[in-house]
Amino acid sequence: MKKLLLPLAITFIVIITAALGQTPASHAVDALAFVQQHAPEVHSRLLQLQTTDDMDYRSALDEASQAAADHAKILATGDTAAAAAFVKMYVIDFRAISVSDKLVSATDEAEKAQLRIDLQKLIAQSFDQWIIVEQARIQRMERELAALKADFLKAQHEREKVIESDTDKLIEESRAYQQQKAKQAPAK
Repeated sequence: MKKLLLPLAITFIVIITAALGQTPASHAVDALAFVQQHAPEVHSRLLQLQTTDDMDYRSALDEASQAAADHAKILATGDTAAAAAFVKMYVIDFRAISVSDKLVSATDEAEKAQLRIDLQKLIAQSFDQWIIVEQARIQRMERELAALKADFLKAQHEREKVIESDTDKLIEESRAYQQQKAKQAPAK
């Protein structure tokens, strides 16, 4: 159950941080550029919030700033599919927060019930995107671990060669250091 709420839990932590007004101006520019390029629906809503609700605007801007940073990290791995899934998750989470806000302020029980159903669908969609992002991260980590294990086994197999090579390198570095030190020593 906790895993289902992970993407939204992270979102709400970001929102709480945003309420404290902790987004530097440069991050705001990056956040707006990110949503303009990757989430036009969110961008237009941010522009509306900028003039209508400063607290919600700062909160959404902080969330967008964090999303931009996380997206950049995923893109840096070269995994465009995971990056696309991350953007979808971000947009869905943005919609989910909006639906949740509507649910909390609704007074009609039938409307509340429908909004709850809509919210659950959005959370399910977000979770599905989160699975794609996390599966990609796990695969990258498994490849990195395999490479690390291979390097370790190679070094372990070539232990004597590594010891001999490292010994020679250290002796050479010490020799060069001592020569440099002798050149800088004051003449007597």
